[in-house]
Amino acid sequence: MRDSYSGGVTQLDIPAREAQRMHSLEHLRPAVGLTGAPALRSWLLALPVTMGEGGHTGEAWLWGIGALLLLALSFLWWRQVVRRELSRIEQLLATHGFDCKLETRSRLHLRRRSLPQLSEQLREFAGRLEYEARSARADVLGLELAHARLLDVLYSMAEGVVVVDPVGDVLIANRSARAILHLNEGAIGQEFLACLPTKEAARLVGEMFERITVGSDFERVSGVELGAKICELTFAPLRSDAVEVDVSLGALQSGCVVLIHDVTDAQQAQRMKDEFLSSISHELRTPLTSIRSYAEILLHMTPEDEQTWKEFLGIVNIEAERLTRLVNEVLDLAKMEAGEMEFQFEPIDVGPLVETVAAVFGPIFEENQVSLQIDCPELLPAIWVDHDRLQQVLTNLFGNAVKFIGTNGQVSLRVFRQDETAHLQFVLEDDGPGVPEEQRERIFQKFKQVNADDMLNKPKGTGLGLPLCRQMLRAMGGDIWYEASEKLGGAAFHFCIPISEESARRW
Repeated sequence: MRDSYSGGVTQLDIPAREAQRMHSLEHLRPAVGLTGAPALRSWLLALPVTMGEGGHTGEAWLWGIGALLLLALSFLWWRQVVRRELSRIEQLLATHGFDCKLETRSRLHLRRRSLPQLSEQLREFAGRLEYEARSARADVLGLELAHARLLDVLYSMAEGVVVVDPVGDVLIANRSARAILHLNEGAIGQEFLACLPTKEAARLVGEMFERITVGSDFERVSGVELGAKICELTFAPLRSDAVEVDVSLGALQSGCVVLIHDVTDAQQAQRMKDEFLSSISHELRTPLTSIRSYAEILLHMTPEDEQTWKEFLGIVNIEAERLTRLVNEVLDLAKMEAGEMEFQFEPIDVGPLVETVAAVFGPIFEENQVSLQIDCPELLPAIWVDHDRLQQVLTNLFGNAVKFIGTNGQVSLRVFRQDETAHLQFVLEDDGPGVPEEQRERIFQKFKQVNADDMLNKPKGTGLGLPLCRQMLRAMGGDIWYEASEKLGGAAFHFCIPISEESARRW
């Protein structure tokens, strides 16, 4: 079979040209984005191949057709993508109150009409977003400040506050609660019942939780011992007005607030009050009983027995004075605590005042065979005090010495000026049993006396004398304290009084 020629190229060269054209198209595909368009590629390959000398012109024509088709497809793809994105922008603007309808029928029309409107509304939208962002930041800052202020209030409370979650774990514990329960930072997240110091306290708190879960508004339990503290606990369910709580499921489904109130001082005050009432009742009953008994005897006695009459009347008088002194101590202490006691300050010479008090107790000392030694130099500066109140202090201290030393004892009073100070110091000593070291501050507390175990044959009293002495001396610018007597081996009460300004200038 003969070969046919056309422009010097035989039909046998057609496969070679086909391969060259395929190679050119393969290079064209990544350049014009034909990847992923197999249908277009197949169609281009199916185009007829121009033969002869015009073969190069036919190949250029194929290149042009392919480029136009690629441009058309790119435009269609771009328009679809733009429409989708513009639709999203329209929806976003519409949700924020903007009315923007973008026309996308043609690229030119979009550029001339819609783009300026879109640009303006986008700028307005950006401004509104910036304003809302600033407002949101301000709101967040306000919430943070309110939260910090709330925490400051919570942590400044004197009462302990513990917030417990629905499962009973600690969410919040302020400083007071941590101090009472001896909690550390690691207690947050632990079970509240496990943080309590005693099993009895855990049992009581567990019972309160059970009562809260049945719908009680709050529960309170008093006298709970938490270590060295006696506390009153109040339990309230943690509820929110915005959240509907199903009471049948128990209030602990939303947590619980526990308020811890330390009532240790109040309990001690109540105990001291009870002790005082018991003591004062006894002290009042004793002289009243004696007065009544001797008055009944005198009522039925004949006047002829004058000696017995005088003896019984003397007993009645002593008991009446004792009763009067007791009532006066109670009234004076009440006035001191209310700040209503009046003081008449004046310069007083110490010597005559000491002699007056010693003369009052002279017969009592003689009767009990107690020796009294007074060391009060004549050349001492005058002191600035209330005469009657200082005499009451000395009378109280001498009376204590008489009660505690018994018979055949010794009492000593020294008065001297403290070195380089504007005070005179008084030291009243005895050879009695003294006061144990651990009890030396207790005796200056109201209604407190030396424990019975620390002293045999302890005299009865109200426990008001020494606290009253301390308050009166401090009101006059002085003070009182206790030391063991080195001279006589018993008690030694020291108190100081300021010197008057005139005496201070002279001395």
